[in-house]
Order: sequence, then C-alpha cells, then structure tokens
Amino acid sequence: MINGVLYGLIALAVLIAAPAWAEDTKAVPKGKDLLPGIVGADDRAILADDGSYRAVGRLNIAGQGFCTATLIAPDLVATAAHCLFFSRTGRLAPADRVHFLAGYRKGGFVAHRRAVELTPHPDFTPALQKKPGAAAVDLAVVRLETPIPVEEIQPIPLLRTLPQGSRLTTVSYARDRAELPSIERDCAAIGNRDGVVLATCDVNFGGSGGPMFVVSGSGPRLAAVVSGTGRMDALRVSLGARARPGLLTGKFR
Repeated sequence: MINGVLYGLIALAVLIAAPAWAEDTKAVPKGKDLLPGIVGADDRAILADDGSYRAVGRLNIAGQGFCTATLIAPDLVATAAHCLFFSRTGRLAPADRVHFLAGYRKGGFVAHRRAVELTPHPDFTPALQKKPGAAAVDLAVVRLETPIPVEEIQPIPLLRTLPQGSRLTTVSYARDRAELPSIERDCAAIGNRDGVVLATCDVNFGGSGGPMFVVSGSGPRLAAVVSGTGRMDALRVSLGARARPGLLTGKFR
C-alpha cells in the first residue's frame, strides 16, 4: 500500500513538473519567486573548499547558460538531457560549445574539458518536459575530448539500488550561487519508481543535471540526476532521473 501511495505522489509531482533549466538570465522568469525549487527552508550551504566532490562541476553551454554535471568515468559526465538543448529552438547544442569545469570555484577549476559527443536519452525530446514521467528520460552523458586522470579526480560510481527513504546529498551550481558549489546533506528520497526519484532536496535554475548522491563509508554513489521540480499538494519537490548502469555505455537501460 505504501508503494501505491508513493507512486501516486510521483505521478502528481510529475504532472506539474518543470525543469530546473540551464541558467540563462534571458529565459529565467523574473518576479517574487526567485528560488522556485527550494523545498521549505533553504537547506543548501556553500561547499567547503576542501577537495571534496571535485567530480561535480559546472557544465557551460555557450549561448545557453550552464547546468551541473558529474564525472562518472574519466571521459564521461552525467547531466540532464534538457541542459543540452537550446531552450529557444529545441535543437541539440553542438558538442564543441559544451565545456565541463570540474570543481569550479570563482573562475578556477580542477580540470577543464571540451565535449566531443553529446548523448541524450533516446526517448527524450524537449517537448516531453512537462508530461508525466518525463523526468525518467531527462538524462544524458557527455563524452569529453580527453580523459581526466583518476589521480586528479576520481569518478563517482553509480548506485545500483535506491531503497525507499534513502538519505541523499546534492551538490550543484545555481542561479543564486553560480560561482561556488552548494551542498545539501540529508534530504530524503520519498519516492522511487519507473525511473523517477521524488525527493525533498532543494534545487534552483542551473542545478539541473546535478547529482543526487547516497553517501556511505565508501564514499558517494550517484543515485539520480536532478531533472526539475514539481508540487505535491502545497509541497515543492525535486525530481531526479534514476542513474542507470547503461549510463557508462550510453544505452541508458
């Protein structure tokens, strides 16, 4: 019965979901609601400059803005599929206009690579984004021009199973914190079905593509990629695309 209730909550949230778009000051709505993906109080904090989570970086898309991405192999990063499409035309960005800046902080970074190949989920199209279940396919991998040596940055392994109630950690760049990464520890995965993770994590524009980690004694593992936000009655929720083993091969399943 609990699973049935959770599925209903996921369906409701997805029906009224919205992407946490790449940060683009010309496309982002103005007005009172400047933090549209914050769930209750803002639980994000600036990530300390201590070398942790260097596999997370800013994904800059020339002419579009930026998202967040995570290194999952020396030459692969995971992000949200909608980040790679121009919001005004719906066309996939050219790979050479996409740059991954690992560990980006105020203009500095641990590693910088240009993309050579963009592979969104084959079922994703920009027109899907506000339809039920769209978050499940809002997933992409970006192949980098050259691998980042593991001595510099250890890629984040994928989490194979995500039990209900798992505690999550998110790291992201966003409209209100574009130059420094934010971290939120101990938000909750309150639903996980059909490839969509429903969570209480705070996200904002630019946070799309950011990781939802499960952290244990062995370190972080990637559970999902932030797709956008939605509402569950009066509660704002964040939506994640479940990270599948196929991410490492570009098959997504």
